[in-house]
Amino acid sequence: MLSIFPVIKVSPALSSGRSIDKSLSTSTSNLWVTVFRRGRDRLLPRVSVSFLAWCLAPQQGALIRVDEMSTNDEKLPLKMIVPLTVSSYYFIVICPHNARVFGLNAHSYASALFHWSANHEIIRHTLIGFALCSLIPRDRSGEIRAATFVHRRQLLYHVQGMLATNTIDDILVYGLSLLIPVDGYLGFGSYSRTHVLGFGAVIKAHGGFEQVGQSTPPVLRDAVVASALIAQNLLLCHEAPPPLSYRRNHSMPLESPLQLRALSNLPRGFLDLIQGGYLSPSMIEVLQSFSAWDNTYTRHKTNDTPTWLSPTPTPSGSTHLEKCIFLSLRCLADDTSAMALHPAYRMYRQTEKRAGMLLALAYSEQESWIGNSLLSDCLVWLVFVICTPINAENVAEEMQKEVFRTLLLPVIPERGSLAWEDVQRILRCFFYDERRAHVWEGTRKKFFAEY
Repeated sequence: MLSIFPVIKVSPALSSGRSIDKSLSTSTSNLWVTVFRRGRDRLLPRVSVSFLAWCLAPQQGALIRVDEMSTNDEKLPLKMIVPLTVSSYYFIVICPHNARVFGLNAHSYASALFHWSANHEIIRHTLIGFALCSLIPRDRSGEIRAATFVHRRQLLYHVQGMLATNTIDDILVYGLSLLIPVDGYLGFGSYSRTHVLGFGAVIKAHGGFEQVGQSTPPVLRDAVVASALIAQNLLLCHEAPPPLSYRRNHSMPLESPLQLRALSNLPRGFLDLIQGGYLSPSMIEVLQSFSAWDNTYTRHKTNDTPTWLSPTPTPSGSTHLEKCIFLSLRCLADDTSAMALHPAYRMYRQTEKRAGMLLALAYSEQESWIGNSLLSDCLVWLVFVICTPINAENVAEEMQKEVFRTLLLPVIPERGSLAWEDVQRILRCFFYDERRAHVWEGTRKKFFAEY
């Protein structure tokens, strides 16, 4: 059985406001169609009434000293969470992590979010569904996963209703911003692909990213904007494949002192790519933004470092290489910031999907990068950054091995060796973080000990 959202398209009137025209036509390219595959839900275990009550109902005497236990996804036992309601878990455990990731005051942020969710059912389902999804890695019975589907379905119902009545506001944007990582983690590729056009259409109808968060309490504004930007980044893996050619149509010789001074904060490897015509001005802006963030927080403790947010959601018209560089910056920022300790780190990291994009880049036009030191050095950096998450369990070893060997073995003939010193020298030509060096060295040893 299929049921379909009201299909929407952005009308020419968007330039003057926020209206969205509904249409049932499927012939136009800028549509958002979401298909519910109800049959898949029947494969899930049944959710007990008592379990759903735990998800929704307040519990008395459920207070615990969160500061006395680790809230890291790998260290917090599920049995320590069970006495709490899921909504309590979101506000007690996830909210402090969110505050550190977004650089907010934890108490003010949690208080404002609580009052916002109390007034909007869609926000409540959003938070509970997201919290449940973050607990799935420790779900042995299948009930948490099944309960995630329950709240996700309720969220989709509310989203459908808001779209049907042309209600395009920050509540809808925030609900979609947390639905996107949930769908990505659950492996709903068809949903994620529809979000690519749909989320962009909603943001545009809302007035662009400049208008996101403007109707929320001031303390929530940055969190709503950041969540939307990160959600847009997550959709990169589901966009239609960009042009696979590496080089752009123009080179940018860095000859004048003014040009060199403006880009002096970028690592040498990126400067070479810019001069070779591989990176666009919008991509250069992204690199400069990351460099400023990196220089500010490089000596901070991970838990005290807010994650990096790109000045633009995604550089428009990006090549495949530029998109992989963008995702690598996203990975490196998350691995060296408070996001690395977030209970939903796996939902945001998307290691295997991003590794798949990297493999597509490596297999396309191999003659373009094999023997080209500019590109091969960049690909070496990309593979180490993308394919070595904080926890090795976040990526299948066979996938990791395939990506490393596909990209690094062709480099050996021209360099004669893949010793750690040689790899490290390449990595230092790009953004390099000493806190990740031991992980990168261990990964190289794991797959290339004989080289």
